[in-house]
Amino acid sequence: KGMFLKLVRNSKHFNRQNLTQISFLMNCVVVMWGEDTDAAYQQAFTYIRQLAIYLRGALKHPNQENFQAVYNWQFLNSYRVLSMVVCQYCKPNQLWPLVYPLCQLGTGVLDLFPSPKCFPLHLNIIGILNRISRATGVYIPVPPYLLRIISSPEFKKTYKRNTQGQAPDLICTLRAKTAQMKVVAYQRAILSEALYYLVEHLTLHAHSISFPELAFPSMAALTALKKEIKMVDWHQEVRDVIREVEKNMNFIRDRRRDVTFGPKDTDKVTLWETDTKNAGTPLAKHYQVIYDLRAEQLRDHSKMHSTTKRRVLEDELAKADDEDVDWADEDAEGEDGDEGGEADNMDEDDEQNGMGEEDEEEDDPWEDDVKHGGRRKARQQRKGGKR
Repeated sequence: KGMFLKLVRNSKHFNRQNLTQISFLMNCVVVMWGEDTDAAYQQAFTYIRQLAIYLRGALKHPNQENFQAVYNWQFLNSYRVLSMVVCQYCKPNQLWPLVYPLCQLGTGVLDLFPSPKCFPLHLNIIGILNRISRATGVYIPVPPYLLRIISSPEFKKTYKRNTQGQAPDLICTLRAKTAQMKVVAYQRAILSEALYYLVEHLTLHAHSISFPELAFPSMAALTALKKEIKMVDWHQEVRDVIREVEKNMNFIRDRRRDVTFGPKDTDKVTLWETDTKNAGTPLAKHYQVIYDLRAEQLRDHSKMHSTTKRRVLEDELAKADDEDVDWADEDAEGEDGDEGGEADNMDEDDEQNGMGEEDEEEDDPWEDDVKHGGRRKARQQRKGGKR
């Protein structure tokens, strides 16, 4: 409990600087809660209920305060770590009963913020739902939310697109700015990420005996969307996905032609799907290719971020060293100049007062006070007069 609360307190902001720290805390929570799954169930149920209370308040009373209780990094990171715990310990005698509340919570957040500016949040939630589906084998209906992103009118507007700007880091982004919506790099990043999650979702069920019927709505939407796409590279990505999904649909149809059992024979259906999964499906092979490419891009992005951060630190250290050297030089010059000026003034005063060489070694009671503006006053006091 204390580790989870520590994670929540430290996740008010989520960026590349504290990504490693937050990930470490999440992994610690997953490991520690696995030591006692009974206590973990109680804690997880309590925190899922608390997140659900925030979501219910925002749905029943839609105001800025209730929206902010849900639309923040603390809520999302809490939901993410709870899903990691449930995925890790999803056996029937562990945390299996919490799978359904987690799915309901995620889809509720997706329905709460339908605005195109919230698409980065949607993609983060959908990625978590796909992880739950992979770990538990439960079908979660995420294609409607992904198709809402892919077919959004925001990406079909005829305004002049801004070709400048870099692609956003969607892992560390919750909301897009209005100006950012017109950046081509942002649009491509959102669409590519949504298409990747759609392929991931379909791959999770590519071995299912009902895959052709399951993938038909997504295929119909993508086929209609392909006619409206104006970006060449995006058009190519959609066409590749349609081709691979159709190939997998034909693969399943060919394999199930010879079956002698019906839908009510669940044991035989499960055995058939297991054999199909072990044999490999065309869509699973395609997904593995794009997954490896995506992992390489993420590694390059992290390496570039680390290199940039190191260079910034090196520049700051070098700048600090230069400033220290400049200050040291100024101090040395100032001390030399003060000592020389004091010596000259003292010699002039000694000559005027008739003091000889034998008095040069005597201690001067005003030596510590003779600095800058106090020199004239010190000389006048030694002469015995004041201005």
